[in-house]
Amino acid sequence: MRHFVFSIKIYTGYLMFAAKLMERMEFVIKAISHLAWSLILEGILLLALGVLVYIYPTLIIVLVSVFLLVLGLTIFCIGLKVKKYSKIKVDF
Repeated sequence: MRHFVFSIKIYTGYLMFAAKLMERMEFVIKAISHLAWSLILEGILLLALGVLVYIYPTLIIVLVSVFLLVLGLTIFCIGLKVKKYSKIKVDF
């Protein structure tokens, strides 16, 4: 009887391990699926943007200027946050 109870405990332990493993695998599979769809949509967007730039060549000027403005603003905000939370004093 003891051997039977011990084997049931081991069996339920394996079942719990398998269930946790399946949950982790489902999470990974969902993450890969989301990544694939993200890449597909990003590719479609870049293709459409390429066609628009081919049709309207002046659009590239606007896109590059907006990109540089957003990038500059983002880096500036990150710099302010780092300066605020860093212990190193930087004098300008």
